[in-house]
Amino acid sequence: GLLLELVESLQRGFLSFDTLPRNGHYRVARDQGRVYGGQSKVLFTVGDVLDVAIAKVDEGKRQVEFVPWKREGTRSAEGREKGKRQDRGKSRGQGAGRSAARGKRSRRSR
Repeated sequence: GLLLELVESLQRGFLSFDTLPRNGHYRVARDQGRVYGGQSKVLFTVGDVLDVAIAKVDEGKRQVEFVPWKREGTRSAEGREKGKRQDRGKSRGQGAGRSAARGKRSRRSR
């Protein structure tokens, strides 16, 4: 899975590959800070901003689990297709255009 950090609270948690919409085999390239989805050609890189919701909190173990959360017009934790660049404008990761909805934005920690 992926280790995520919420942008606003800096809370860290885990997003399992099993929860991703394009479920399948993933390859981790630690030296490049990337995760590749085999047949689906999904790509995750360190610093990507994803929309997630909190699925489970285990206070005893101090662990948080996230699940993908998709709002219209935003990128959820589905990743992007390999080979296609995403627009990396000034608002990336700054929360521009976000409402106070129940979903939280997060980024993968390094």
